[in-house]
Order: sequence, then structure tokens, then C-alpha cells
Amino acid sequence: MGKFKDKLNYGYDYGYSGSYGYGYGYGSYSGGSTNGKVHEAIKTLRSNIKFSGIDNPIKTIVITSSIPGEGKSTISHFLAIEMAKAGNKTLIVECDLRRPTQGNLFKVRPKKGLTKYLSGDCTLEEAAAVTNTENLYFLDVDSKVVNPVEMLGSERFKKAMEEMREKFDIVIFDTLPLASFIEGALVAANADATIVVVRAGYTPQRAIVGSLDQLEKANANVIGTVLNGIEETASGQYYGYYKYRKNSRYGKYNYDSYDSYYAEIEKQEAAAKDEENNNASDTDDFSDLMV
Repeated sequence: MGKFKDKLNYGYDYGYSGSYGYGYGYGSYSGGSTNGKVHEAIKTLRSNIKFSGIDNPIKTIVITSSIPGEGKSTISHFLAIEMAKAGNKTLIVECDLRRPTQGNLFKVRPKKGLTKYLSGDCTLEEAAAVTNTENLYFLDVDSKVVNPVEMLGSERFKKAMEEMREKFDIVIFDTLPLASFIEGALVAANADATIVVVRAGYTPQRAIVGSLDQLEKANANVIGTVLNGIEETASGQYYGYYKYRKNSRYGKYNYDSYDSYYAEIEKQEAAAKDEENNNASDTDDFSDLMV
């Protein structure tokens, strides 16, 4: 993991995503030529995942990010479609139990889903909904979850992941951002591979490092990153968007940018340190200089 963190200059990427996946809205993905660079990037991502599992085939994949708005749910969605179109029996699992997104992308809201499946009210086959893409199935959150951490960290969910692995060729878990919640790391701990989505010109480096530390503690197998939010210029070069989202749907981040969020945190930490130093100087009796 230490070597992986040395590659944070975005030199270790599994493709890029163009005008899709910024977290503002969702484009359609048919896997056809009309999607151009996006389609090629997703195919590259699929191929690199396959190459990463030559010795140990990768079947269960966690897609996560550091903060909201990096496009991980869109990339999870597109990757699942591409995996299915390649002939793999694929299941995509909604693991964002706080703000589920995949149901909106698929335009499907199954009556039976992850909650009923884990509670034993239905089988995996009954809970996994059929989608418009051949070979692709979708396991949604069918009811509000009071304690997502307890649910995704349970032994029952771990066994469920094993059953999914046995019955599907590829299983993709769309999880929450790691800087906000721990659920992504809990799922990643039991998956074959984890991919971290990073949005160009948007994600603070300290957030990425913190996410990688969290995944390292969970013993997750991080196989690479997706650099998202890259546009191709007329000259063929690429640049990152510096468009920030003022109001996150997760509610925690409410600044003009995530950089300004961390700047505010650093400002508060510096003020607290200054106050601590002032208090120390007022009461200093030079005891540390005495033998």
C-alpha cells in the first residue's frame, strides 16, 4: 500500500471518464460508439481489472472514492454494463445505504432487495432484479437501514458476499465515500479487489491519502485508481475540471470546494494550537530545564 500511495500524481490510472460521472447528473451508457472516449475508458478499465487477476481471478470488486461527487456510482454503473456486455454474468450491489443511487440509474426499484435478502425473507435470485442489459442484475436497497455500519460489517453480509461470488462471474459493490463513512472499507476488506475513483482538480490529496490509509487498515486489495473528470482538448491533451459542488447530498461538506473545507479545518487546528501555546507560555515554570 505504501508503494501505491507513492503514485498519487495520477500516474497509476485505469482509464478516464469524460463528460460523465461528475456527480451532478447521469448520462446514458449503451456501450456503443456514440459514447466515444467514455466507452473506450470503461473498456480499458475492464481489461486492466482482468489483467490484474491473472494469478488470482478477480470476481468481487469494490468501487469507492474519498469524497462525494467524484463519479464513483456512475463508473460502477458503466463498468457493470461493460462487464455484462463482455459475456460475464454480472451483479451490481447498492452498498450506499444512506443515499442509494443505482436505482435511479437503472430506473428500477425492486420490492425485494438487499435488506430482505440478508434478513432471510428471500433468496439472492429473488432479490437480484433483471435489468435491460443482458447478463446484468441489480441488487438494490429495498428499505431504510437504521445502522448501515452494523449491517455491512456483519458476518451475514460477509457470507452473502461469498454466495454472490459463487453465483456470479463479476460482482460490483458501489460503496460510500471513505472520508465520510467507514462502510466502504468494511466491504473492501472482504472483496477480491478495490478501485478508488479520483476526480481531477477536485479531490484533495490529503483526502486520498486518508482513504488509502483506511483501506490499508482494512487489508483491502487496492489494485488501482480511476482518474475521472478529464476532458480532451482540441490539441489532444487532457485537463481536469475545476468545477466545485457547493452543496453535497451527504450534507457534511458545505463549502465552495473541498479544498476550502480542508482549509477551514486547518485554520481551526492552527487557532487551537496557538491558544494552547499561549496558555503554555503563561504557566511555564521552566521545569523542563531543571535536572
